Amino acid sequence: MKLLGSLVGLAAVLSVVPYKVEKKECGEKKSYSLTSLTWKANYTPDTETEEATLNIDLLGGLADTVNTVKELFTKEANVDFCETVIVEKEPDSQE
Repeated sequence: MKLLGSLVGLAAVLSVVPYKVEKKECGEKKSYSLTSLTWKANYTPDTETEEATLNIDLLGGLADTVNTVKELFTKEANVDFCETVIVEKEPDSQE
């Protein structure tokens, strides 16, 4: 039972820790993106003309994960493993 509790706790911690950190630069404007299994955050530091912004989407990471898994399965499902073979019946030969 302790093992099950440890596994559930580990899964809870791993769902909160970000697995992807991206830094985007467009000229002098920079932005950072953090993605976790359950949340997603975008941060843009302040510049001379704009203030800093922080956007947090609590289910954004989960939606991205679900869409990625859906795309994976639909790509594999489109592969046709069966081939249709048409066998023509030979005419009865009369001797």
